[in-house]
Parts: sequence; C-alpha cells; structure tokens
Amino acid sequence: MKLLTFIFLLILFPAAAYCGSKVKLGVDVLIAEEFELIKGKNIGIITHYPSISSTMERDVDLILKKGGNIKAIFVPEHGLWGAETAGSDLNEEFYKEIPVFPLYKTKKENSFSHFKECDMIIYHLQDIGTRFYTYISTLYEVLNEAKKYGKKVIILDRPNPISFLKIQGKVLEPKFSSFIGIAPIPIIHGMTVGEIASYMNKELGINSDIKIVKMRHYNRRRDYFETKNIWLNTSPNIPSVDTIFLYPGIGLVGETNLSVGIGTTRPFEFVGAPYIDPLKLEGALNLLKFSDVYFKAAYFIPAHGKYKSIRCGGVQIIILNRLHLKPVKIGLYLISTIKKLYPDDFKWEEKNGKYQFDLAMGSDAVRKAIDEGTKTGEIIKSWDKELYEFKRIRQKYLLYR
Repeated sequence: MKLLTFIFLLILFPAAAYCGSKVKLGVDVLIAEEFELIKGKNIGIITHYPSISSTMERDVDLILKKGGNIKAIFVPEHGLWGAETAGSDLNEEFYKEIPVFPLYKTKKENSFSHFKECDMIIYHLQDIGTRFYTYISTLYEVLNEAKKYGKKVIILDRPNPISFLKIQGKVLEPKFSSFIGIAPIPIIHGMTVGEIASYMNKELGINSDIKIVKMRHYNRRRDYFETKNIWLNTSPNIPSVDTIFLYPGIGLVGETNLSVGIGTTRPFEFVGAPYIDPLKLEGALNLLKFSDVYFKAAYFIPAHGKYKSIRCGGVQIIILNRLHLKPVKIGLYLISTIKKLYPDDFKWEEKNGKYQFDLAMGSDAVRKAIDEGTKTGEIIKSWDKELYEFKRIRQKYLLYR
C-alpha cells in the first residue's frame, strides 16, 4: 500500500507543478536562454500591441535593453498599437526612432522590400486561433518573402487561447484562398503560430529557413487564463478573451447582412438587424436547446459600422460552458434560423463579385446547402472525413503534447 502511495505521489506532484507553473512565452525564452540567435544581427521584427513578455514588457524594449539591434519593425492589420479598425490602410511611423512598416493592404509590398536590410526576421504576433483572423495570413506571406530574400525567420511562440476547443469548421478549399483564409486548415485548427508556421512551411511547400522558440510549461488542453499571462486586445473588436470564443462562428455571421455587434461594447456577442423581432428569434433559437450558450432577446444600436445609429433587434449570446463551446455550429444555426424566419430580408454579402461568407468559410458548399434548406447538423457532419485527415497531418507539427 505504501509503495502504491509513493508511486501515486511521484506521478501526481510533478504533474501538479507543471500545471501550476506560469507559462514562459517564446519571447521570455529568447531573452533568457537563446539570445545568441539574434546577438550582433540586424533584426526585423513583426510585432504589435499584445506582443509582450510574461512580465508585460514589450518585445522590442526587451531586445533593445539586451543590446539587440532592431533595424525595422513590421506590423499586421490593426497596426502597432492594435487601434486601427478592420480593413484600414496603415501609415508608416516610428517607435523609438525605429521605422515601422505595415504588412497590410496597399503598402505591404514596399514594406517587404525592407527585409533585405535585415539579417533575420522575428515573427511575434498573438493570434486567436481562427483561420480567417488575418495574422496567420501575414505569417504565410512573411515565410514566402523571407525565402525570397534569403532571410531566416524566428517565430516566438505564444498560446493559442482556444486550443482546447474541438477542431471545427470546414477545411478551406484552395480555390477559396484569400487573405482571410490562406491555408487548407479548419476554421478552428487548435495550433499555435509556431505549429502553424511549421505546417505551412512544409505542407504548402514554402521551405523557408525557420526556427521556432518554444514556450515552456505550455499545455494546449488548458484555458488561456491558466497560463497565468496577461491578455491584451489583439484588435479593436476583440476586447477580451471571452470574445475570442464566439468569434470563429459569429465572424461567419458577420459576412451576411446581419450585424454582429461591431460598434457596440459587445462585438460578436450581439447578432441582429433592423428587421428582426428579438423575442421571436430568442424563442426559435432556445428551442434548439444548446448546452453551451443561451440566447437572450436584445436591442442594440451600433455607433459605427453596419447599421450605424439604427436600432437592431436580435439576441445576445450568453456563454454557459466555455470548455465545450462549438462556435461554428452556433454561427451556422443562427444564420439558418434567421434565414427561415426572415427569408425576404436575410441576404449574403457580396464584394467584388464574391460572397464574403464563402471566403471566410473556405467553400461555397455551405452557403449553397443553407440556401437549399439542408439541415445544419448534416452540413456539419459532412466535414468529418476532411477534419479527420487534417488531424492526422497536424500531428506531425504539434510541439506541445
């Protein structure tokens, strides 16, 4: 009995220590253990507002303090401070006399040309684990441009805040590739940026010279808060970690003529439009008996964006069980339910002759199936085979078991 108790304690306490340890981020490891990688080099760094260490210091400041030479700063959508609205063109600026170049929209081609002035490139962005959030598209372009200029890319890994959720959503079909969906992965892929970099570098044949600085004590099955690191907004409409859990599904809803609460204090928690009766929608959605969310009738008035200054009827989505949330499923049921209730009012959004929903979903099959009245459960079930295949391939690139 004593032997069994000893073995149990031997197993339990290292595991407990591991689970309770604060996660050391890739930037922490670079500064404390692997600074020789960049010492004496001219560095270009892709960074933004949430790119902080576990002690809440900016990556650029830490590297400069350690004696590193940052030649150029490059920033993704939303800019260096995360303050620019989605789709905004960015201006060049300076941070502590270091030039800042945008890797988004019209100026990015010129910005990438400054890679030639650097010995190596550091990529250090906080992603949110959703395929159509554009930071991994920027990563894809960085890997390609670094290969073109013969530069090594060092990826400072960070937690995927929704890595513990079940992998969800259709795998992107190559013909629907765009900047809001660059790689053949599901909407929720469950990988860190380091793992995504390895996946894209190999599976998409980029073959850039990359080095991933791994985190310490990271467990992909745990909530972001359990990393004991502070969360900073990744963009204006992602004000909290809670927003991230709904975004993969409600972001899809936003590619229709429905408002998803952008312009309110609850983006991606509200869904509605001027033509919707909130109580009618609340009743129809709660009849579906979701165990992970509850739909509460609401009115809201966006201060900007879609339906600016117009009162919208709809629902607020209340998360009941974050650990087992299925946001893609929720998003599709919202669309199909509203389309049935308001067939003459609901519309898919088009831009430049393309349905934006198709680009976000990674296929036109889902939109067509909804239009044909296919049951939402059947649509989701149809992805099983491709998700199984993705999981099989994904295993080769997972850095944290």
